[in-house]
Amino acid sequence: MSFGSQQPTDQDTKSDRVQQISQQIIYGNVTNAVAGGQGSTISIAVQRGDTKSLVDYLTESGLPNDDAAEIANIMETEDPISIEEPFGIKARDWIASNLWKAAKGTWSIGVSVATRILSEAALKYYGFK
Repeated sequence: MSFGSQQPTDQDTKSDRVQQISQQIIYGNVTNAVAGGQGSTISIAVQRGDTKSLVDYLTESGLPNDDAAEIANIMETEDPISIEEPFGIKARDWIASNLWKAAKGTWSIGVSVATRILSEAALKYYGFK
C-alpha cells in the first residue's frame, strides 16, 4: 500500500478565488456588523430609540460624524410626523438645509442616497421598521 502525496486539484490551486460567505440571522433589536472578504457588505442596524446606533449607521453610510450627531440629536428630541413622513419638523428642516452638502460632495454620498439613508434610519430609529 502506497501513501504518496496527492496532486492538488485545480480547485485547490485557485484558492485566491474562493470567497467566504457568512450569514447571520438575529431576531430582536440588535446592532450587528458582519464582514467577510472582498466585496462583502457591512450592515449596521439602528436600534429603536438608540441615538448611538443611529449616529453609527449614518456615519457608516457616508455622513460626517458631526452632521450625523446633529441630526440624531434633533430626532431624539421630537416625534416623527407619520410613517410616510418619518421626520419631525426640525429634522425635516435640517435635512432641507443640509442636502446641499451631498450635492456639492461634502458628504461621501449623493442627494438621492442621502435622502434614502436618512429615511431608512428614521424608520428604524422610531420603530416603524
